[in-house]
Amino acid sequence: MYKQFLLLISLLPFVLFSQEENIKGIGMITPEILVSDEAYPSGEETQVIKLNLYNHQYTPSGDYLIKEKNDHQIVETYLVSSQGTRNPIQHETSALVWTGYKSHAMQYFKIQNGFLEVRLNGKNYWLNQEESTQLGFKAVSWKTYYENCKSTTITANYNMNLRSKPDKDSKKIMLLKINRYNTDFYHLMSMTGNFQGNWAEVEVSIWNNTDGYCKNPDNPTKKVTGWIKYLDDTGFPNLFDVPTPCC
Repeated sequence: MYKQFLLLISLLPFVLFSQEENIKGIGMITPEILVSDEAYPSGEETQVIKLNLYNHQYTPSGDYLIKEKNDHQIVETYLVSSQGTRNPIQHETSALVWTGYKSHAMQYFKIQNGFLEVRLNGKNYWLNQEESTQLGFKAVSWKTYYENCKSTTITANYNMNLRSKPDKDSKKIMLLKINRYNTDFYHLMSMTGNFQGNWAEVEVSIWNNTDGYCKNPDNPTKKVTGWIKYLDDTGFPNLFDVPTPCC
């Protein structure tokens, strides 16, 4: 049985923000800020990381993130206030993206003046990019991520057209429906490595249904190659990378 967990870069359900705020990040900050205890084998040393948070004027807010092992040797991340109150990081849909099994990375929304805008526990903060880099963090745009992760297996986050060329007016090959609502077929896509603007060439493997995939994951009913608009006009993925449905 196919057991590989596939990387999740998903647009999660919306939460309420003011209309001026964009709830879609323009990229993610790696490595993950939240990880499961299973990511760290028993006895493995884990570095304590303290990351200062700044306000919108790029001055220290007094709050900071700390990532460390608790008394049970499980890695946890807390938002510590200037008063010393420690709160777990909330799994807000606009702040984090799920990057794998029980692992989450921070989204960032702007880069300016050497700072990255992030959202944590309902509040906007800025990270000093130089400080973050020194601690091993790196800002990765979605475009950079996908263009350097060509083996990632993906599916549509929205119903989207597969076209013959990287152009919305080119011939439509087929409509790729969202798998979780699709009763006609089950599909997975993989990048071929060809990109043009916000378009990517993909090879689409199609099974009659989810059961067909689970029983015979290496032999799809058919394969089709074409182009999809993999990033929307804001630079956020139109893709949804999920664990396999039968792992």
